Amino acid sequence: MIKVLVTDGMEADGIRILQENEIEAISKKGLTLEQVTEELASGEYHALVVRGSTKLPAEVLAQAKNLEVIGRQGSGVDTIDVEAASKYGIYVMNTPGSNRHGVKEMVFAALYHVMNRPDQLHDLTVNSGKSIKEIKKGKMFSRQDLYGKEMGIIGLGYIGFVVADLAQAHGMSIFGFDLSHEAKEKAKEEGIIVVEEISDLFAHDIVSIHVPFNEKTRNLIQKQHLDSLKKGAILINDSRAGIVDEQLVYETLLQRIDRPFYFVTD
Repeated sequence: MIKVLVTDGMEADGIRILQENEIEAISKKGLTLEQVTEELASGEYHALVVRGSTKLPAEVLAQAKNLEVIGRQGSGVDTIDVEAASKYGIYVMNTPGSNRHGVKEMVFAALYHVMNRPDQLHDLTVNSGKSIKEIKKGKMFSRQDLYGKEMGIIGLGYIGFVVADLAQAHGMSIFGFDLSHEAKEKAKEEGIIVVEEISDLFAHDIVSIHVPFNEKTRNLIQKQHLDSLKKGAILINDSRAGIVDEQLVYETLLQRIDRPFYFVTD
């Protein structure tokens, strides 16, 4: 029987599907790097299923015996040394787009929070003892609508398109950037205004980043992009952290005390 090691957990339906296909799934969460190495070196497993928590550098893969495939629950494979895996004859497979609705919801949860600022409203009501109606009447608090805002989306893949779809449902105008000709054509069909340069997106109210992390996208967002953001703009990075240099964002915000923007990341 084929045996699969699952190190970062798996939904019950996933385990059931494996079992129905006569595949034994063994779940061991919270393993250290050394423990993962020992498990793979045992030769007991034909496959490994991971999420983002399990790191698989070359030195771990070099010790793996009988391992034929690594399945990534999600799209990002930056935690796996894919080149080393290929060297040792191990296939690496991912599931792009499988988390698209979860990411979409995180994007809009962030937008709802920034536009409505429930944290500020809570502090004002608790500290002043006034009702929300009194606070709004006294102009102590203001909120904004997403309707009519302009959103720029970097990366028109599975996630970028579902984010655009929900944004359009909110009455927002969508601008998008992608290197793929196919993605550009699909975007035009769906009413997205396609731009040729990333920098063209930073004049809008919201910029949301949805690209894979690799050497080409490392520190993709540069100082000139941040400087182009208008006062009160929202920059969202729900991709990998390395795509945006967070220290650069911090330094830029310190230089823009009179023109702050919001930076949201997970």
